[in-house]
Amino acid sequence: MRVVGEPGIGKTRLADELASLATGAGMRVVWGRCWEAGGAPAFWPWTQVTRTLGVSDAAPELGTSASPADAEQARFKVFDAVAGLLAREAATTPLVIILDDAHVADMPSLLLLQFVARGLRSSKIMLVVTHREIEARIRPEIGDLLGKIARDGETFALRRLEETDVATWLRAAGHPDSAAAKVHRATEGNPLFVQELLEMPQDGAWNVSSSDAVRVAIGEHLGRLSSAARGVLEVASVLGREASHADLARLAELSAGVDAELREATALGVVEPRGGDRVAFRHILLRDELYNALPPKRRGELHARAAELLARRAALGDPDALAQAAHHGVHAARDGGDVDLAVLRVRAAAQRAVERVAFEQAAELLEAVVSLLESRGAMDTPTAAAVLVELGEALLLSGLSPRGREVCAQAAALAKALGDKPLMVRAALVYGSELVTGRRDERMVTLLRDALDAVGPEDSPTRARLMARLSSAVIPVPVGEAFSTQLARDAIAMARRSGDRLTMLHTLQFASGGIAFRVGAEERGVLVRETVTLAMELDRPVIAAMSLPWAIGSAIELGDLAECDRLIGELGRLVARMPQANYRVRLPLAIALRASLAGAWEEADQALAEARLLADSAETPLPRFLLAFGYLALHMARRDGTRMNAHAELMDSVFNAFPGGRAFGACFTALRASCGLIDKAEARISVGRAVREFMGFLRVFALPASGVAAYAATLVGDCEIVRDLYDFVAGEGGAVSPIIHLAGGAGTLGPTSLLLGDMDALLGRKDDARRNYDQAIAFSESIRAVPFAERARARRAELDVGTSPPPSRARLAPAAAPPEIALMQEGEMWTLRAGDEQWHLKPSKGFSYLATLLAHPHQEIHVAQLAGAGDAATGDAGPRLDAAAKDSYRQRATELRATLDLATRDNDIGRAEKARAEMEALGDELARAVGLGGRDRKAASDVERMRVNVQRRIRDAIERVRTQSPALGRYLDASVRTGSFCSYAPAWTGKDG
Repeated sequence: MRVVGEPGIGKTRLADELASLATGAGMRVVWGRCWEAGGAPAFWPWTQVTRTLGVSDAAPELGTSASPADAEQARFKVFDAVAGLLAREAATTPLVIILDDAHVADMPSLLLLQFVARGLRSSKIMLVVTHREIEARIRPEIGDLLGKIARDGETFALRRLEETDVATWLRAAGHPDSAAAKVHRATEGNPLFVQELLEMPQDGAWNVSSSDAVRVAIGEHLGRLSSAARGVLEVASVLGREASHADLARLAELSAGVDAELREATALGVVEPRGGDRVAFRHILLRDELYNALPPKRRGELHARAAELLARRAALGDPDALAQAAHHGVHAARDGGDVDLAVLRVRAAAQRAVERVAFEQAAELLEAVVSLLESRGAMDTPTAAAVLVELGEALLLSGLSPRGREVCAQAAALAKALGDKPLMVRAALVYGSELVTGRRDERMVTLLRDALDAVGPEDSPTRARLMARLSSAVIPVPVGEAFSTQLARDAIAMARRSGDRLTMLHTLQFASGGIAFRVGAEERGVLVRETVTLAMELDRPVIAAMSLPWAIGSAIELGDLAECDRLIGELGRLVARMPQANYRVRLPLAIALRASLAGAWEEADQALAEARLLADSAETPLPRFLLAFGYLALHMARRDGTRMNAHAELMDSVFNAFPGGRAFGACFTALRASCGLIDKAEARISVGRAVREFMGFLRVFALPASGVAAYAATLVGDCEIVRDLYDFVAGEGGAVSPIIHLAGGAGTLGPTSLLLGDMDALLGRKDDARRNYDQAIAFSESIRAVPFAERARARRAELDVGTSPPPSRARLAPAAAPPEIALMQEGEMWTLRAGDEQWHLKPSKGFSYLATLLAHPHQEIHVAQLAGAGDAATGDAGPRLDAAAKDSYRQRATELRATLDLATRDNDIGRAEKARAEMEALGDELARAVGLGGRDRKAASDVERMRVNVQRRIRDAIERVRTQSPALGRYLDASVRTGSFCSYAPAWTGKDG
């Protein structure tokens, strides 16, 4: 249950009443009060809860995390332990947990609250959370998380009192209810302000206006204190909402103690007892009024004195004192105190926060230190560099990856300038601690290479980790380059020599990105199984959960179904205790994959329905991303057009959200077109654009998604793209996998040999198609992939009996006379006539080529003739581009891909389109010089140059026609064939479009 409202509205009072009722009903009530004045240790409200239940610390120290994956695992262990403790305590006596003032809670405490809240349904626990609405909105990350937590319960929003309510209160307090209107107007119905106003000496006039009611009421309240009592409470305001008699006496330097002063303040209702010798301000507004009235110098002196007191207590083993000492030290330094001492204490507190998986608190502490150093002009020192590395790590562990990487890069540059090699190495490793695939971060590559130079050539765990990280950081690698594969193998060998199993796990985790798609199925299977085994033995459930789907896919491609089923069971047991959708979603996806291969459609549908529920409840986009690939795999196996539209919106939104997704989106578009759900001609155009963009990058870098792009082109019958992609799918760009994997082990598009058979059939290579279909049948039968085996047999039979021609470029047999089309140049403009309609078009070289084709229907015309070059020269003058030029092109392609990634992430449509256009132009330029697979085109091959140029211009001309008449544009696209020979073969059907 969530209780929300403004300050003074009665949230805590309502919780008090609820606690009394619960206690009377035999329930156990436990409070966790958040610290409104800042400086509380991480998990402070939960620490109060667990200490009441007999456990000393809600979050024990777990040791420094080595990566975000380790961080998630450590945090999961802590959260699972706390949830388990609460469930055990509630098993015998129902438990009521009240977390008060959650709007000032630290982020780790709220994340733990979210974790616990999701497991309440099966327990005898009532969770009550109070917080202010406005303050939560001011801190968006807090407000958003509290809103998500509220989905698992009910919300009670407390509102201000009506005038009739105030009248009732006045009568009960012995005042005439005739004053209700004035009191209500002055307090605007806020219960706290009504109470403060009623405690003021009154002359019966009630002349306080609403604009100064709060200030006057609080001022009057504090004005009744003696100077001695006020002095003690000013010291108390520096410590926060709550303090002990002993601490106040030390800070106030009163050897006689402060009991008399606190008795006076209690009698006047300024403070209230909190158990033992502790007191707390009755309301935070009273504390704030005293604190804000302190002169800066006096406030700084008190903060410095508090920092010293708490630092001594931390040195004696008080687990809560370190963060508080750091907090007071920063405030003291801002008011002229010792900066170096403040930095030292903050770094110690941040380190402990990381060890207690309170990454967000560590980042907050270190951000304060960076701000302090900047204000003193001390950001060019070794201390500043070390603080930046620690801040970058805390940010990355908190999930704030872009900001964390920026800070790490800043730290690495400063460390390099200072000549601090160990710090350079640490900055590089922290920068690369998050495994991100699908894009190449050139800054990461540079940092890792600099770090390798700094660490030296000798064997060490650090060098092994750097080499492994670099091997995946350089993915995608230039075509034909084996650097990443060899580097990954060398890193694994070095990790083995180290004998350290944790180093081995981290090396395997990162090296897999540099080696997985460039080695054979056997070697890949060995590596992924070793990763899973180590992760399980070393109790790294997050790494295991991420690796198991890949191990399941590996078992399938090796034909070991018994191992596949065993691993699915292992995954189920693992994620059963992991509430996060990021991990739980992987189990139904694995079940759906297995069911799809067997043709068990009902089971696959049920599993993906479960996956969708998890994805819809997830806090991150990853489950939706994986779910989209699961749906794509299911539809590729089933080929049932009646079911595709239900998932089209989800898949389109996911695949269009990142640049690399365009090839997958094109595959789904082509699949829908093949099932008659969308216009085939339009699908072929959109698929061609997406795949050609992908191919422009493929000319530079080896990418594993070539099979997906090839499937898209094959389904729409684009022979030119299929021909260009064939060698890549067949394995020229790397080792062939027996199946076409999808991201994260979420699915497969089926046997690679089946796709190759379809490509051969489309290209008219029947013998090759038969051979590949035979391989597809054998492999599908070995893994009992019924739908794919049946499809391969059917395609093979079609070839043998000739009953069905291979897919074409969606051409339609003439069913009626084509329309009379004429294209002619009139001055600078071109006029296009079709029947009784005509359009005027701006000049384009492509129109002259198109006009020639239209004037000679059914006649094949060589590109040299279209270009006016007569007989084309065919001599060989060597490669068009030398190695340096190709390196330059590849570097620019990498930069453009990074720009496109950032623009897409930031929703900067203009910048994204500009980058995409330059990539397409770069792809055209490379297409003239480099074939897929990195083969050089010869400089004197003018026919090839003309073919590319003419094809591009004709397609551009047809697109211009399409803007004037979509139907005529579709007709021309279906009727005009380009290549070394071009032709116009009317595909008119007698229907519009």
